[in-house]
Amino acid sequence: MMQVHNHVHQNTKRVRAAILTISDTRTLDTDVSGEHICTLLKEEAHTVTYREITKDDPDEIEAAVRRMVDEKMDVILTTGGTGNHEAGRHHRDDSTIA
Repeated sequence: MMQVHNHVHQNTKRVRAAILTISDTRTLDTDVSGEHICTLLKEEAHTVTYREITKDDPDEIEAAVRRMVDEKMDVILTTGGTGNHEAGRHHRDDSTIA
């Protein structure tokens, strides 16, 4: 009898993912959350096709997301931009991107 976990795992669609870290201070070497997301996706056999860090600026965020959409990503995950300061402001209405 097949275990439920094995059955679900075998039928999971593999996705092409993009990871966007929003930060004025992080680099690929210091982006712990982006790296963690990347590792989790790869452990489940997903493909991380695109990974980028952009400043916490609405225009730069929108441009980065549009690049990822143009690359036909199945999923775009964002992290960061939650600092307790004036620059941590990316919580704008994203309907202009959608």
